[in-house]
Amino acid sequence: MRFMRSAMDGIRSGIRKIAYPVRYWSVYGFRPSPVFPGDLSGYRDVLSAISREKMYLPAGDVVEIGAFTGQGTYQLAKYFEKNAPGKKVIAVDIFMPSADTTANVNGRRMADIYAGKLAGREQRAIFDRVIRDCANVSVIEKDSLGMDFPVDEICFAYIDGNHSPRYVRNDFLITWRILVPGGWLAFDDYGRDLPGVTLEINRLIGEHAGQITKVMTVGTKTGNGYRG
Repeated sequence: MRFMRSAMDGIRSGIRKIAYPVRYWSVYGFRPSPVFPGDLSGYRDVLSAISREKMYLPAGDVVEIGAFTGQGTYQLAKYFEKNAPGKKVIAVDIFMPSADTTANVNGRRMADIYAGKLAGREQRAIFDRVIRDCANVSVIEKDSLGMDFPVDEICFAYIDGNHSPRYVRNDFLITWRILVPGGWLAFDDYGRDLPGVTLEINRLIGEHAGQITKVMTVGTKTGNGYRG
């Protein structure tokens, strides 16, 4: 019985591995990103929100702050390549996973979580491999603190960089000032196990309430602010 159960589990796992890319393609029109070491942000929820709210329609490019190993970068790039050709995806990451020492409510530092996911592998090398066929990606290997972008307008930004409140505020401000009317800003890790992130996002929403026309949450991790 143990052998049979193990064999059936293997068959089910094999079927899932075959079925998942087919389902993904049927929804988004492109193949899913490489799975290692996994999509930590739940980008399928983000893509669904982008589609539903037609976030690709306003003028401007796309910004991602905090790319990790590129699974999200890949999905944003392929989605916008299909639905808004000509837009660039600008990925910003310091590619130094030890830099984020923010601890969650269980005392685990983000740096340690990243190290566990990487398992000794080099972050930038994985990232480059994942996005190698994404012609619309521009990479900025730099700390986001106080940086300027090489574009004047963006329609969408996904913020999942350093999780300290200082960086949450900085990453909001540097993208907000180039966000076009009708554009969107999205934050990862809202309402989860990093209360400092949630508190700072709430503060920013309050400070800019007169300019924000819609706020929503997507899936279980992301809060989005809409600028009208």
